[in-house]
Amino acid sequence: MKKRLTAILLTLALVLSLGPVSVWAAGGSGLSPDDPMAVPEEGMVIKGGTYYGISYEWFKGINPNKDTMYFSIPLPEKVTTVIADGFRDSWSSEKENNGAATYYSGSRKTDWAHYNVVTIDFSEAANLTTIKSQAAMGAPLTGVLDLSNTKVQTIEKSAFSGCTGLTGVILPDTLEVLGAADGSSGSVFNRCSGLEFVRTANSEESTVFELPDSLKAIGKQTFKDAFSAGMDVKVVIPESVGTIGSEAFYSGRISQIVVKRQGDGWDSNYTGYNSKAFHTGNSSLLIIFNDDKSYQDYKLNCSPTSTSRNAMTHPLTIRFGDTGIQQEKLNYQSIQYTRIEGTDFWEKDTTYTLPTLDNTPDEKPGYDIQWMLGGSALTNTGKVDTNLTNPQAKVSYSLQNPTVQFSVDGVAQANGNLTVELDDQEHTAGVLVSHPLLLEKQGSTEDEYVYFQYCWWDEYDQTPNGPRSIAEPDIFSNSEGSGILNRVKTERSEIPIESKDHERISPNQYMVEIYGYIVRNGGEPELFYKSHYNFIDFGSDNDYEATVTNSYVFQVTVIEPKTITIESQDITAYTGGDSINDDSFPTARYKVTGAENVTLGEIVVTDKAGEAGVEYALSDIEEGEIVLLPWLEEGFVPKAEANALSDDGFDTADDDREAGLYDIVATNLNELTVETKDGDPVDIDFYPGTLTVRNVSDPDKVLDNTVDIAQPVVHSEDDVDTDDGIAVAVIPDGAHFYTNGQEDLGVLGTDTTDPDANPQIALLFDDILERDAAAQADTQALLAERAAETGHALTENQYEFKYLDLINEHDGNAWVSTDQDITIFWPYPEAVKSSYNDYTFSVLHFEGLHREYQIDTAEDMENLIDASNVVSISAAKTDKGVKFTLSGDAANGSFSPFALAWTKESGGSSGGGGGTTRYTITASAEDGGSISPSGSVRVARGSDKTFTIRADSGYEIADVLVDGESVGAVRSYTFENVREKHTIQAQFRAVKPVADPDHTGVSNWLNAEDHMAYLTGYPDGTFGPNRSMTRAEVAQMFYALLLNQDVKLTVSFSDVPTEAWYAKAVNTLASLGMVDGVGGGRFDPDRAITRAEFTTIAMGFAHRVSEGEAGFSDVSESDWFYPYVMSASQYGWIGGYSDGTFRPNNTITRAEVTTIVNNMLARAADKDYVDTHADSLRQFPDVAGGYWGYYQIMEAVNSHNYTKSDGMEDWTRLK
Repeated sequence: MKKRLTAILLTLALVLSLGPVSVWAAGGSGLSPDDPMAVPEEGMVIKGGTYYGISYEWFKGINPNKDTMYFSIPLPEKVTTVIADGFRDSWSSEKENNGAATYYSGSRKTDWAHYNVVTIDFSEAANLTTIKSQAAMGAPLTGVLDLSNTKVQTIEKSAFSGCTGLTGVILPDTLEVLGAADGSSGSVFNRCSGLEFVRTANSEESTVFELPDSLKAIGKQTFKDAFSAGMDVKVVIPESVGTIGSEAFYSGRISQIVVKRQGDGWDSNYTGYNSKAFHTGNSSLLIIFNDDKSYQDYKLNCSPTSTSRNAMTHPLTIRFGDTGIQQEKLNYQSIQYTRIEGTDFWEKDTTYTLPTLDNTPDEKPGYDIQWMLGGSALTNTGKVDTNLTNPQAKVSYSLQNPTVQFSVDGVAQANGNLTVELDDQEHTAGVLVSHPLLLEKQGSTEDEYVYFQYCWWDEYDQTPNGPRSIAEPDIFSNSEGSGILNRVKTERSEIPIESKDHERISPNQYMVEIYGYIVRNGGEPELFYKSHYNFIDFGSDNDYEATVTNSYVFQVTVIEPKTITIESQDITAYTGGDSINDDSFPTARYKVTGAENVTLGEIVVTDKAGEAGVEYALSDIEEGEIVLLPWLEEGFVPKAEANALSDDGFDTADDDREAGLYDIVATNLNELTVETKDGDPVDIDFYPGTLTVRNVSDPDKVLDNTVDIAQPVVHSEDDVDTDDGIAVAVIPDGAHFYTNGQEDLGVLGTDTTDPDANPQIALLFDDILERDAAAQADTQALLAERAAETGHALTENQYEFKYLDLINEHDGNAWVSTDQDITIFWPYPEAVKSSYNDYTFSVLHFEGLHREYQIDTAEDMENLIDASNVVSISAAKTDKGVKFTLSGDAANGSFSPFALAWTKESGGSSGGGGGTTRYTITASAEDGGSISPSGSVRVARGSDKTFTIRADSGYEIADVLVDGESVGAVRSYTFENVREKHTIQAQFRAVKPVADPDHTGVSNWLNAEDHMAYLTGYPDGTFGPNRSMTRAEVAQMFYALLLNQDVKLTVSFSDVPTEAWYAKAVNTLASLGMVDGVGGGRFDPDRAITRAEFTTIAMGFAHRVSEGEAGFSDVSESDWFYPYVMSASQYGWIGGYSDGTFRPNNTITRAEVTTIVNNMLARAADKDYVDTHADSLRQFPDVAGGYWGYYQIMEAVNSHNYTKSDGMEDWTRLK
């Protein structure tokens, strides 16, 4: 500051030699907005009556330190014109060429400095006639803009746009044009959000809005977003105004617009009025014309928007019968509107009542007596709607509408939030409809009665075709699209509520359309009542026009009884073995879960068998855990039994002698009492599991223990003993075993006190089962044929087949597996036992052939063998037999049929050769799309296979699961170097319609019309679809889409250098309030932005939705970003992930950004064009055609021309 004062004193000394201080230093210091310096005439550039701005030389002389200065401008009398940008610190060649100061002066960059005009005094500017475009746009003007002493005729576009500090405007009586004379441009007072009045020199001081009678044209958006918050502005447009541009009065503060210009019917007097002239942001707006002729003139000749048409009205006088009462009302608006005395404006009288009906006719049951105007009934709160030139209301009878109440089980409820508690009784929910004339479609020919029918809709996932529409077509209606309705009329006023599946809570719901019919004197039924519908897009539906605005939508909360679910677990075993229960069946395992209203730890089970009964607490059981239940008596019922359940109970099997499928049932459920600790009853839902019994070659002898077909595994080769002719498996000590490949089934023994104590894992070494006892070698022949087909030919009488598997002999011979390598010692066949050293041995494994083929009649064993993979395994000779090793496989096991082949070392052949191993890839698609190829796809070992995923119309790819793991929403996937079985599953979801940018407000800020490229790639040629996006990149992207980039910069950041590529974008968006810093004057431009932060910035360009749900499991109403994510979800901008999450704190990727921004702008790539013009498009090596975001990225990086039809974008050419 001392240096600044010294500079001023030195300059003062210099200027004192030239003239008095008052010539240049009138007013304040100019160093702050509150202390502006008045610019003397010598400090202005005025030539031939034209004001060009502040003199550069004068500004330079008084501001050697190049400080930002603040000025007031006392405009001299001689000025007739103010040039464009005249009061702004902005560059133009006109200003520079005439010596006016400007910060952006190209030839004077070393001398530039900022200035701001704070006030302009027009009191002496008596000859001023023209103020040109942007004269003071965005200037920090304060107070009242008083032009009353001027002769201004034209104020051009954006002259005072964005002057938020102005509190009032006084216009001269000479004013003719605001903006352009043809209305094409305006914005004169656009965003002057501090205004409290606009009036003329002759207006009373209390006037809020008045325009001069000299005015002829009001340009586009002249008063858009003007006036202070909370104001209620009522506008009168003088008769002199013949031209009004689009959205000239677009302000939520304007509530009434009175149009004084007289219309002339078909000979229009409104040819200069734009169709959007009166389009505003106030849903309660009134546009009041002089009379019906004026109203029709504008409506017919100017094609106003639907919003404007709904607001249009004109006064009329209604005569009420012969009462002599006349009332002035507004046509097409609420009858409650009453003219404010002595004005052109109207106000709502919420206490208004229609004139009383004197000399009332006789009452008639079921009918109301009311005033009718034309064919419409007048009500105390309804609308006036008539085309009568001399409207007269008359007294008339009208059939009463029914009384409708929501109901449960026939009992009326307070509202549509219904609750149904399920038990063993039937329950219903719906409506109760009553009427004085209600009968059930009956009555004599003299009767007059009404009856009702009902159309039910299951509105689920924002469609009218919920699950019950499909499952219960006799009750529920459905829609095939807009206007294509399959209505089902029923007599049901209530619908059944039978399970939790029938619950409908937000956003899902039920809707009922109610049809009321009257029958008079035995005639045909006449429709007199039809309730409204809600959000369903019914399209054109003239047959079912609603007679009332009420729609009956309700939600149902279903409270189920307290229930625990016990699911017996599926298990596979071989015939024979021991178990805890002293039988040959494996021990049953159960999964126990509680309903939502049940906590397992609070449950007590009492076994009523015996005198006192035994109690068991479930406190040690975790939800969903697989356990043994000692209080549940298990039984095994062959599925082939037609009547497994008789009056005496279950007809259970004594043993598993018969291979096949058995239901695992509980035989003592009726002897159990289940309660909470508080004594509330709890039901058991029991679901039988399936026991699959794989046969053995001689089940009778196995069960009688007269034949041994298994040998316990050992942990060391030293313990191997094959002398009894049974193979032995060597598995390392400490190996982990899995029953049926599942960890949670446990590995059990026969000890009832400690079931995990003594399992006995053994190697099953059994003969091959035959298809037909009459064909002794049939199965072996088929296996030998399969070996030959795959290049492993077997020499007759030089091989033997065996079926091997791991079993738990102490758990009913349950099939088990391990993840450790298994070494097998196969005893030498009798034919070569004594001379095995003279032979070479090999082992063939027929993968995937399990013994279910013996019990599955739906499959032909020959086909199964033909589909098996035959793998040759290296084998070695030992003194204990042929030794070979199998890899452990915990999930699928390592065994199935094997062949041991031998050949003399001196010659012959034991088979061999190069076979082709194939693996199956199982491909499936959920509803909403397809995958190709699909089903079971066989793939040769080591080869590649590509699958293509396509979504149906109205759906998008939600996720693709490969072997149960997500690989993202890809359009294709390739399995490379296939060496095992795989699965691939495509998931789809319905595409939520994207909101129109005009509806969301996005088009007010961003360019949604021109489909320009708004993102580019990186210098290395990549796009980086999965890279995070930085705060600077986000700012630059939205800046590129801004409609108006010429914004006064009022914000800057210490870590955003002025030369940075993103500086203008960051500072512009910050000045608009669209982005914020991170504190301490910093922006942190290189920090990656999160999904929640990006959504918040995006919503800054749109109107927020007032209510709704976000629809994501990880977004709650307590989150700071909830209103933004909820609004974006309601607009259809964001869809989240396939698991129902939004992941708000994850950084957002560039591909995800393109998806959201395209949705904001209602942009969607023309896939056919993209596919056929790929070589002409900007492409990236890291964005392949199969990438989930490929088309979104193509839309974002390629500028193009387009047309739209039915919401679909068709590209016509690239720009």
